Amino acid sequence: MENKILELLNQLLDGQNKTNERLDKTNERLDKTNEKLDKTNESLNDANKRIDNTNEKIDSTNERLDRIERKIDSVIEQTAYLTEFRTETKDKLEVIENEVKGIRQDLNTVEIVTSKNWNEIARLKAVK
Repeated sequence: MENKILELLNQLLDGQNKTNERLDKTNERLDKTNEKLDKTNESLNDANKRIDNTNEKIDSTNERLDRIERKIDSVIEQTAYLTEFRTETKDKLEVIENEVKGIRQDLNTVEIVTSKNWNEIARLKAVK
């Protein structure tokens, strides 16, 4: 009976040893998996840093675009004002041009009348 107990104990020990070996192999595999997960986490952290950097650049670019849009709006506003000013100035110049033409015609008429008057004065002097 002692032999049977010893045999059973030996079988239990063998089973426990095999189980321990399997657990050791499983632990080794888990350790390798943990190493891979650590490397993956490092890669993900690096990727997150790059994404954060990219987001900062995008934010900076958006700010610059906002400033450019405000400047363009200002240029459009100024262009509208200058266009209106140009139209008003052109209209005023047309009025001035018409007035100058009228003044020239009046001046020509005055010259003609003055010339006739001088002719009459010269005739009157000649008659005396």
